[in-house]
Amino acid sequence: LTCVASGDPGAAEAILDELLARSRVEYVSRWVLACVSGALGKQDQAFEFLELGYAERDALLPCVKAAPHFEALHSDPRFPAFLRKMGLE
Repeated sequence: LTCVASGDPGAAEAILDELLARSRVEYVSRWVLACVSGALGKQDQAFEFLELGYAERDALLPCVKAAPHFEALHSDPRFPAFLRKMGLE
């Protein structure tokens, strides 16, 4: 995520690609995938991963409200709806 913040989205894309490839053979937290996707401005993909994480009961999801990595999603109407779904709003 610091790759995006430092102006190197190409490095963040490479990280996301690697994580997606790894997720095909081992578990990768959907929260992590949502973080990277959201930081890259891929909001639809980020919400898909949040929903998968919710279905899988990803242990990191309760942090979604406070995590600065998701600030880009806060203005999307799906974010408060997701927080309500999780009982965090």
